[in-house]
Amino acid sequence: MIRYIKKLISSQRGAFFVMTAMLLPLIVACGGVAIDIGNFYSHYARLQNTADASAMACAKVLAKDYDAEDKAIDTADDYKQRNEDSKNQVRMESEIKTVTEKGVELKAVKIELYEDVPYYFLKPLISLLNLDEKFITLYATAYCTVVPDDSGSKIWVPGTEGSRDDGSEIFDNLFVFEKHLTSVNNVQNPDNDRITQQKWNVSTYDGNVKATTQSGYQTTYDELRHNTMLKDAAFHGGNETTVAKAKEEGLVTDVECDESIDITKYYETNIVPQINEMFAKFQDPGYVPDEWQVPKKSVSQQDGENYYHSNQNVQNFDTSDINNWINSGVNTVYLNIPNVNFNFSGTIAGSKSDEPLFIILDGQPNINFSSDMTNSRPIIFVSTRGDSRYNKWSGEDDKMWLQSNGGYFRGALYSPYSSVGVNDNHHGFNGSIIGKNIYLGSQGYYSHDPLELPNNSHSTSTPGTEGHWEINPNKNKKKVIMGGEDLL
Repeated sequence: MIRYIKKLISSQRGAFFVMTAMLLPLIVACGGVAIDIGNFYSHYARLQNTADASAMACAKVLAKDYDAEDKAIDTADDYKQRNEDSKNQVRMESEIKTVTEKGVELKAVKIELYEDVPYYFLKPLISLLNLDEKFITLYATAYCTVVPDDSGSKIWVPGTEGSRDDGSEIFDNLFVFEKHLTSVNNVQNPDNDRITQQKWNVSTYDGNVKATTQSGYQTTYDELRHNTMLKDAAFHGGNETTVAKAKEEGLVTDVECDESIDITKYYETNIVPQINEMFAKFQDPGYVPDEWQVPKKSVSQQDGENYYHSNQNVQNFDTSDINNWINSGVNTVYLNIPNVNFNFSGTIAGSKSDEPLFIILDGQPNINFSSDMTNSRPIIFVSTRGDSRYNKWSGEDDKMWLQSNGGYFRGALYSPYSSVGVNDNHHGFNGSIIGKNIYLGSQGYYSHDPLELPNNSHSTSTPGTEGHWEINPNKNKKKVIMGGEDLL
């Protein structure tokens, strides 16, 4: 009997259950605290998103009407009410301030939101601290600034170094076209603009998009009226958004009509004279450059900064050819052959701050591209298709094709008398696409940065004077950017 009692006392059976019973209240308490903290984080994330969107909505009103401050605040408050949690009222404080920075008048917007969120499992801890609060007050703030929109609104001011009138303003835009702009994977939501859009499945567009004729603008409007050209910022660094949210935040790209633009002017002023000069240098005497005809002899020759090629037995070029031209000091390449194929798969030489390398193509070009030109010399491909002086049987339906598979292209695709097609597959494009028609397919991420164009000697200019670009003071267009804490 005594032995049995000793064995029972020394036995460890059931110790786990005893420990569990002792620790269970602590486990439950920790789980409860985690639930409360998770609830706070969820409410804060929603509160911050609402603050960001309310500030953006407020600033957008000011961008349209600079003095409508009361209307702007009412708009922010309305947006806050439509997005707040129905169980917890959100309080808003707002501030709008007009400031002048470097001679430019700006309007800064500040939106502060407060929300009292109740807690449940934290009550014992709060009681131990002798606090009477029954909720935690969350706080979120957002800033927006209304600034002049100088994109596409610059004017050339003659100075003391020489002003140009060569039509180069076309390269201030992301897309310029005359008749059609078709994007296969534009966001398409004619019925419900609140469907979540995945960035992987759509294209994004950051830059001016302009139609040069009213009829062209109307045609494109009819094609795109159920679509939305989202800017990259609409995704806020994430992978999804909705069309409705992007529209409310002004993060969409619209097509504008500008009948003052002539997409052929730069070609006629700068490209045609270069072609004719090369014909004169590299063809037999008596060749007439303004008439279309097959070259009388085939040559591949470099003359200073120009490279001319008309050997029809060589139609394929790759990254090494591009780099040979760049490293040899070539600025203009003219390929006078029926069809041309480019295959880019390696690193392009040069620097992104260099003037672009011009590659002029008579044949219907096909450019297969997978390189990363983030830090490479820009390339401007120019097609003469549709110009009967050099392509007698071609027309505006002929296309310069960029077949992309990943990679990042920097430069321009320019077909003033024909069309441009891009078969993109999750690639980046930085620069300009200009043509009679523009056809975009699959998924691409398009943005625009200005190119350092040469002050070409063929451009019409005022002798002895040169100028600079300034914001057009007669164009009061404004845009909204996030941020502006330092202004308030």
